[in-house]
Amino acid sequence: MNISTIRRIGIIIAVSASLTTYALGQNAASFNEDTRPQESQPGTTYDTTLHTYAARTRLSATFDVGMGFHNASFQALPEAPSCCSGYSSENGSWLGGALGMERRIDGAWWAGVDVGVTGTSVLFTSNQSTTFIIDDEPTPGSFRFEQKVNLTYLTIMPKAVVDIVGPFRGMIGIGPAITIGTHQTQKETITEPTSGVIFTSGSSTRNASDGSIASAESLRWLASIGVSAQFHIDRDHVWSLQPQIGWTAMLGRPIDVDKWFLHTARFSLSLLWAFDKAPYRTSSPLFSW
Repeated sequence: MNISTIRRIGIIIAVSASLTTYALGQNAASFNEDTRPQESQPGTTYDTTLHTYAARTRLSATFDVGMGFHNASFQALPEAPSCCSGYSSENGSWLGGALGMERRIDGAWWAGVDVGVTGTSVLFTSNQSTTFIIDDEPTPGSFRFEQKVNLTYLTIMPKAVVDIVGPFRGMIGIGPAITIGTHQTQKETITEPTSGVIFTSGSSTRNASDGSIASAESLRWLASIGVSAQFHIDRDHVWSLQPQIGWTAMLGRPIDVDKWFLHTARFSLSLLWAFDKAPYRTSSPLFSW
C-alpha cells in the first residue's frame, strides 16, 4: 500500500467523521430545540404547532393480586356426586405476573400485548339434603360438599391503552388463555344431624379425593378479559411506575365442567421502560388539565 492510497483513505475517513458529527449535532439541536410557540412579528408567519419528544415504545413488567372470586355459572365438578349440582363459590384468590409491550399508534392511543402466568385458587361449595340410615331407620339430614380447585393459566392479552388526562390512563384487553396446571381437593361434611352419623370412625368429615386432574382433561382454552384504570407515575422519564386497579374475568372450560365464568377485582403494579422516543405533533392526552 503506497502513500497516496493511505492519504486517500485518510481523507475519506476525515470527511465521513465530519459528516457524522454534523448529523449528530443537527439531531441533538432538533431534539433540544425550543418547542414553545413563537410570537408573531409583523410581516412574518410562524408555525405555532407544538412538537414534543415522547415515548413511542415501552416495555413493562407487571405483578398483580386479586381477591374475591365470584362464580356466575357452574354446573358440575369433576368427580362430584350426582346429587350435588348447582355449586357456588365462596372465596378465591389470584396471583400473577406478566411481561408486556405497548407502542403509541396515534396521539393518546397505544396498542400492546401482555404475556403472563396467573394462578387462581377457588373454593366451590354445595349444601345438599339427603337421608341417612341411623340404627336401621331413615333419618333426614344434610351435608356440605366442598371442592377446591387450583388452576394455573398462561395468558396472551392484546390490549388498547389511552392517555385520558394527566397521569390517568385506561386499558381494555381480551385474548386467549390456556390452563397449564390443575389440582383439586374435595371434602364432605355432615351438617344434620349433628351426631350419630359418621363417614369414618370418630369424624364427621372425609376427603373424597385429593390429587391432580388428568392433564389431558386440563389443557383447555379460555378467554381472558381485563379492564383497568391506571395512574402513570413519572411518565416522561425512561423508567416509570404504574399502579392500576382493574377487573379480570375468565370464560370457558378449563376443566371438566359445563360452564366456567370467574371474575375478580385486582390490583397491579407495573414497571415500564421507555426505550424508544420520537417527535410527536400535539401528542397530548384526550383531555388536558
